[in-house]
Amino acid sequence: MGFEIIIAQAFWLILPAYIANASAVLVGGGTPIDFGKNWKDGKRILGDGKTWKGLIIGTLVGMIGGFGLSVASKYIAMTEFAFVGISDFYGFPLMMPIVFSICFGALMGDIIESFFKIGPLLAFDFNCLHLLIPTHHNSYPTLHHFNGNSLHLALELGSLFS
Repeated sequence: MGFEIIIAQAFWLILPAYIANASAVLVGGGTPIDFGKNWKDGKRILGDGKTWKGLIIGTLVGMIGGFGLSVASKYIAMTEFAFVGISDFYGFPLMMPIVFSICFGALMGDIIESFFKIGPLLAFDFNCLHLLIPTHHNSYPTLHHFNGNSLHLALELGSLFS
């Protein structure tokens, strides 16, 4: 099996998750999943971007997309592109829990990631990194130009774009 076929099959299987994530963003808004509550450190648990409306409608739209892909795979199997061997998610009865778990799992993974982005992971003090980076003189650098605050800021800025 060629590399291109493996990539096409992987993309076909992950497409319902992409549809669920995109539709959750498009239809989002409403009540936040964390109901506006804060963690022990005073920061929001998940933030305003994770809503019940986005979770439910995103899962449903992703499932509709997955069902559409299942129907499309039956027709693609009858064409000259049958060699790709794309999945129909094992037909009607088995496809429902499979497509649901792909879509809901993608959104739950996004929610869990949001907890760690906003919450305790970024509270780590990176000033101790100089103990791990020896220089060519077998001594440890002082990192006078690089401190934990700049790394903390870089991680926060990086999380805005991911």
